[in-house]
Amino acid sequence: MKEGVSFVSAAENHSHAIKNGKLFTSGWDSPGLFGSDRRGRTVTSPKRVGGLSDWESVFSRRDTVFAIRHGALFAWGFNATGQLGLGDTDPREVPCPVGDKIGWTKVAPGLSHTLALFKGELFSWGANGIGQLGIGTFHQKTSPVKVGERDDWEDVAVGLAHSLAICNGELYAWGDNRFGQLGTGDKTNKRSPTRIGNFSNWDKVFACGDFSLAIRKGELYSWGENALGQLGLGDYLPRRAPSLVGGRFDWTSASPGERGVLAIANGAAFLWGMKKFSGYGALLEDTCNHPVRIDDSFTWEGVSMGANHALAIKDGELFSWGRNTSGQLGLGHMGVVEEPRMVFLPE
Repeated sequence: MKEGVSFVSAAENHSHAIKNGKLFTSGWDSPGLFGSDRRGRTVTSPKRVGGLSDWESVFSRRDTVFAIRHGALFAWGFNATGQLGLGDTDPREVPCPVGDKIGWTKVAPGLSHTLALFKGELFSWGANGIGQLGIGTFHQKTSPVKVGERDDWEDVAVGLAHSLAICNGELYAWGDNRFGQLGTGDKTNKRSPTRIGNFSNWDKVFACGDFSLAIRKGELYSWGENALGQLGLGDYLPRRAPSLVGGRFDWTSASPGERGVLAIANGAAFLWGMKKFSGYGALLEDTCNHPVRIDDSFTWEGVSMGANHALAIKDGELFSWGRNTSGQLGLGHMGVVEEPRMVFLPE
């Protein structure tokens, strides 16, 4: 297990991080997001979730949280559309196992639906009014349902009501397409996985709101809604197909928030989008439509954008900045922070 902070996830008004296998959280605990039966609290310093020390990864969005340990998947939080995958629509205040499968590797939670990978197989559950589950129907599912028959899915991402995934290097999308966020060149909704273009060798895919991003051979592409410059293309025009962001060939990761993006290239962190709502710090004006480097460091390892704040890992430590109305930065106060600050996580 990696020493120090190994995984971070920023959501609406709360944050999660894993350090040496221990899971920590901070912010607003309205739907039981701290994994305890006490809720309705504002916690400004990181609080440990339970007593386990073997958590591997954590994924959160809006008011739901998923975490993996030893290949088993756990979920808690809001559940109005069955997005926790527990077979009902009741909220949970403590981590609950999602079935009994062992072998889950990644989860992509959205506002009301979820995608996850299990030994190369793709599963989905939750809301499905626009076909975002990719199962060919519009029926809501409260338990994981397999998408197709393939077993070589490699990555997944979920936006507001659209989904993306990589299968054997090919990029697929389905669900809502009002802004061209599926990247299929049109604005027609899809209810089954539809291939995007003819490129292969896609490595990673990301989504949030009504826009999408993906990395291929170190190049970063974006498409969909762009009213706030969140595509990073130097303008505010939407795109219906993947468009190259700048001329770099060393992008390794990206995390879109609802109104902007934080990404890593060669260990350096860049951001773009809207400052007012996304808490991007003093480096940006109200909006910025192209990547701006946040500092001179080359050791950023992981990033996660929430609705109004950001989390990042550097040299094995957790850093946070942005809006902090619920104490989600974990810094012991609720004041706005405009530059990355180190967060102390108890041993």
